[in-house]
Amino acid sequence: MPEQTAGLKATRVANAIHQLSGLLGNAASPDNVDLTDQGDLGPAITALFAQQDRSTLP
Repeated sequence: MPEQTAGLKATRVANAIHQLSGLLGNAASPDNVDLTDQGDLGPAITALFAQQDRSTLP
């Protein structure tokens, strides 16, 4: 039973990472979200998305 629980947790974590990755992709695109009035937030999100693209996430 503990192995099943660990498997479910791993699946949930993978799903959360996948969802966050998609959100970063949407936020990094100026066509989707206008963050020009948010100071450094737009460039920070873009940099995080670029870092993710280099396969730093599992």
